[in-house]
Amino acid sequence: MSEKKPFDNYLYDLWDSTGKKQIIEILKRNTKLKVIDPIRKTDIDLLVYVEEDYKFNIEVEIKIGWGTKEFPYNTVQFPARKEKFCYTEKPTLFVMFNKYQSSYLCVTYKDLLNSPLKMIPNKYVKQGEHFFQVPIEKVIFNDINKAIKQLGITNV
Repeated sequence: MSEKKPFDNYLYDLWDSTGKKQIIEILKRNTKLKVIDPIRKTDIDLLVYVEEDYKFNIEVEIKIGWGTKEFPYNTVQFPARKEKFCYTEKPTLFVMFNKYQSSYLCVTYKDLLNSPLKMIPNKYVKQGEHFFQVPIEKVIFNDINKAIKQLGITNV
């Protein structure tokens, strides 16, 4: 079993609200959607309602190593510790912004769970942490409505 990166209040405070604000702005374009931030640091980032019906969750992050508009890698890495968000009451959509929030990608919880795990050493966990390696073919770029439909939610 690999170690997990410990929770870092500094990084959370630095990036969490920025990522949430960005995806909320994108979601606001659809007037049927209402977004709730549960506020607790260890919970899912956002709960999304279609009109008054709770439909899905969003877990959002900013990838500092992705500095260009185009995604430069063949796979998208999500830490295995995010797996807990795949087993929530409603389905989860994982959203990742680039460093400048000029581009984003979406991965459904099913595609995350169906992706291989790989041990990756990094600056936070030197001996390595498990990451899901989502193939680029499973990733939806810059189209939140298409990603929502991939979750099976069609009335948005």
